[in-house]
Amino acid sequence: MTSFSGLLLLGMILSAIAHMIIPQVPPWLAGTLAWLAMFVLLPALVMLQRIQAMTLISIGLLCMYWGWSRGIDTDIMALISKNDSLLALLAGVSYLRLVTLPSDDESQILPTGRAAFLPTLIGTHLFSSVINLSALLIVTERLQQKQQLNRVTVVPLMRAFSAAAFWSPFFAAMGVALTYAPGASLTTLVLQGIPLVFVALAYTAREFYRCSDEEIKQYQGYPVHFSALWVPALLVFCVLVVHQFKPDFSVILIVAGLSLLITVLISMLRDPEDATRALRRHTLEQLPKMSGELALFLSAGVLAVGLSTLFQSFDALSPNLEFSFQLAVMLLLLIVVLAVVGIHPVISIATLGVWIAPLHPDPDVLGTIFLSGWAIGVVAAPLSG
Repeated sequence: MTSFSGLLLLGMILSAIAHMIIPQVPPWLAGTLAWLAMFVLLPALVMLQRIQAMTLISIGLLCMYWGWSRGIDTDIMALISKNDSLLALLAGVSYLRLVTLPSDDESQILPTGRAAFLPTLIGTHLFSSVINLSALLIVTERLQQKQQLNRVTVVPLMRAFSAAAFWSPFFAAMGVALTYAPGASLTTLVLQGIPLVFVALAYTAREFYRCSDEEIKQYQGYPVHFSALWVPALLVFCVLVVHQFKPDFSVILIVAGLSLLITVLISMLRDPEDATRALRRHTLEQLPKMSGELALFLSAGVLAVGLSTLFQSFDALSPNLEFSFQLAVMLLLLIVVLAVVGIHPVISIATLGVWIAPLHPDPDVLGTIFLSGWAIGVVAAPLSG
């Protein structure tokens, strides 16, 4: 049954992309396949994930019922497919690891000392920005074979990973920001996020270089080969070109579709026989491992739809405020604080995005707030990946 869930998730990706290209494809198909996959994968969820998902779904349905009892129509279509494009992005981008994973050659000697830090920090960040948690796992598992992991080693890698949320179009954070800050420009969000990455990584580097000489001397980095980044660069170029010619297409689904397409093409060009095996193995074995993200995003979607229905029924719940600089800063702090106490940023963003929508905020500013809250908060969240 676990393998079957992988096929359902692949079907979700393809049907979401198909609806974007051919509107006649029913919009509920992708969401239905995602929910079916989650039910199949329920046994794979740890108890905490089940409790979290059921709590969010229960609150969302309760809010929806409350709004319905006050005369607001229930949007069943949104309930089914609220975050299916985000899940298509997560699942589609996961295929990139087949053609972009950094080298894992155990015979390579790990670089050491001061000179090893920046290449490891930047390399981990760049690979994480494309293939998410896979890059972080590859790097930390390799380092653990040669040394005992400690704070000096692990904290910079965690920050390099989470900083990708500031700007990466392949990170779930960007999909969430574009969903809950409708009208935000991908190009603007990327350009505003890149300076924040420099600040975050520079701060981390400053902390490292203030360590004792003995800690720096003992530091072992990872042999990153930046030549492997040509695939992500090609993907970024293709995404921008398609978005330029088809601005009505969802950026999230463009990234998901091109990630899958480019992975298949490159794999086939390299070794058609091995590519078939690798794609099949990834679909049947790796896609089902995103059960936690699947439950989180689907339940957060139900919560967002429920809150939206509830807020429509109570005019008093629409905040009588202006989207000012001070309010934007308060939203950012709130997302970070909630993350620290255990509430994943996707839940906070889904809730705040619905609550703040009546203020008609600048979508690019709101999107940047969401990305920043995710990047800063998720690295300190006890329930994050």
